Amino acid sequence: VRGSGTGFLVGDGRHVVTNAHVVGDAEVVHVQAAGGVHSGEVVARDEDLDLAIVRLGRSIGEPLPFAPEAARPGTLVFACGYGVLSASGDDAK
Repeated sequence: VRGSGTGFLVGDGRHVVTNAHVVGDAEVVHVQAAGGVHSGEVVARDEDLDLAIVRLGRSIGEPLPFAPEAARPGTLVFACGYGVLSASGDDAK
């Protein structure tokens, strides 16, 4: 089965955070990045939160940095995910 989705690198650059619906029931997935296609193992999946973590064989880039401290009012922040209702009209998760 083929599919596609998005994700971002975290930690040591070997781990990709993506959606559980993207990896489905797969144990091994292929990740395309600027350096080519890399095989990865799905090491965590939470269908209720719709999150999955894929571990790659090696670091493929710089991980997404997280804020070193809690955001305060007026701090610029970015959220990953999707809105309350999807374009197809599905219920929010």
